[in-house]
Amino acid sequence: MKNYEVLLAHSMSYNDAKGGGVTNIRDELKNNSIGYYPIFGVVTTEYSCWSENYTITQLEQDLLANEANPLIKGHFMHINSGGGYTWYVDRVVNTIKNLKKPIYTLCEHICGSAAYWLAAYSTKIVALTPFDRVGSIGTMTIIMDQSKAFEMHGMKHITVKSHRSDMKNSIMDDILRGEVEEYISKFLDPIQAVFESDVKAGRAKMRKLDDTHTVFRGDLFYATEAVEIGLIDSVVGSRTKAVEEAKTLCNNFQTTNNNLLKILR
Repeated sequence: MKNYEVLLAHSMSYNDAKGGGVTNIRDELKNNSIGYYPIFGVVTTEYSCWSENYTITQLEQDLLANEANPLIKGHFMHINSGGGYTWYVDRVVNTIKNLKKPIYTLCEHICGSAAYWLAAYSTKIVALTPFDRVGSIGTMTIIMDQSKAFEMHGMKHITVKSHRSDMKNSIMDDILRGEVEEYISKFLDPIQAVFESDVKAGRAKMRKLDDTHTVFRGDLFYATEAVEIGLIDSVVGSRTKAVEEAKTLCNNFQTTNNNLLKILR
């Protein structure tokens, strides 16, 4: 086995991912390294109090940079996220779909909704334990009606629109009146359709499932059942084994590529 290092996207390393401390390897990157991407917490495009570690725009930049780096032979996504905001996820997923190097994804604790969408085109998806939760292939929004709270404090919202702005925010006004169908059809269903399409394109076993299966209706599953459904490939049991599998995946890919180059020459 070649000597691989697991490279964090922030130019850091998990000491060959054997559970040691984090060390700076900005000037020590070796050949046959693996790009590492920690997707923890809320999926978002911007740094905030909810997600101050890693954004999907940064993820995309790092994926492309490592894809072009000849020292890096593959990608390792480490996910512990129940999902988040959908904006720009489809663009990052499209970038992931077009990567040539293999992508190994480790799901830990939970991999759901937008986070699973990011994982859908991985070469291999695994869970750490049988009780990690995977799925939640669904689209929703939460809107708070705070009008009663304001009224209790003596405040009342008054909205004034121009004569030619009658449709401005009208769909939100409808929701507050309990009329949600237009919002669902106009804003949620289109995202859900692309989400499901990407999952089926990336996960061959799931293409055989009926569209009415609960996996396509937002259901969440323990890892053992997720394997049966096709959401993931296996339960690895330890981070060390996951890293070893990622090494083997990247090594086999590199060997295949080298053999192909010999044939073409």
